[in-house]
Amino acid sequence: MSGESPSFEEFQVQLETLFGQPLTPQAVTAARDFWQSWSGFGGLIAARSLSVHVDALRLGRNLPQYRRYHVWKGAGTVLLVVGLLVLWFVWQIGVLLMVLGVGTHFWGNRIRFSDAQQFAEGLMREATLNARAGGYAGLCCHYIAGTISFVSRKGSAHWPQHPSNVISGARSLISTQ
Repeated sequence: MSGESPSFEEFQVQLETLFGQPLTPQAVTAARDFWQSWSGFGGLIAARSLSVHVDALRLGRNLPQYRRYHVWKGAGTVLLVVGLLVLWFVWQIGVLLMVLGVGTHFWGNRIRFSDAQQFAEGLMREATLNARAGGYAGLCCHYIAGTISFVSRKGSAHWPQHPSNVISGARSLISTQ
């Protein structure tokens, strides 16, 4: 499944290509830690023991195609405010607008959750099918960007922790020096 890992230089080039810029020293440390734990991540993915938790707000901020929930949540807020204003004059219409606003807001939350879930499934599918050709680089890239965190039975890891914490259960942070 995970196969043989590429050299660290190849892995770093994959990450820099995804980021579109050179890695910071902290990102290089995280990338090296991820690369050194290649087989551990492969084992967790093969056993379906690695969960990817997506930060939907960061996902929308980092990838514009996942911002579509903003429209619905914004429309819900506007309808709610207009409903409150209209409530003073025609209470039936005000209540209707407020109910529509709350419903639209909840629909936006549903879209946000659905997009985050599809994103996580796509990342894991890519990591399973194309580990060496960029699947693991995608996992590492989004981990470094803070878009995702890793969770397993042994532990969890979120930026700025070492990604291998999910394998070892440790809680070590990447130094900022």
